[in-house]
Amino acid sequence: MITGIDHIEICVGNVEEVAEFFKKMGFQEIRRTDHHGGAIELMIPGSQNITFEFHYGKEIEPPGLNHIAFKVDDMEKTYKELSDKGISFTAPPKQSSNRNCKMCNTRCPAHMRYQFTD
Repeated sequence: MITGIDHIEICVGNVEEVAEFFKKMGFQEIRRTDHHGGAIELMIPGSQNITFEFHYGKEIEPPGLNHIAFKVDDMEKTYKELSDKGISFTAPPKQSSNRNCKMCNTRCPAHMRYQFTD
């Protein structure tokens, strides 16, 4: 099941400016990807190993919180257990195209997207 938060994805207008702002607060840049036209991942200071991923917002993803990704210990087991409890997913777990993990997504009744990663 869920063991913590893996990352928090936020859409922004200027990835570089936002990254510099968070670096001033002690966040450490861990990588850059081409996700959504260019993304920068920054780790929160401390021992929690939680990452913020900032990427450019688009019409379908306006600026603001895009999703919270929960870290799970066993993707297939978590997917089955949550499905059995009535949680529906947009698709079964799949291998991420830009990270070394499996992932799947759901939306809560308020339409907020949540992601699960292993």
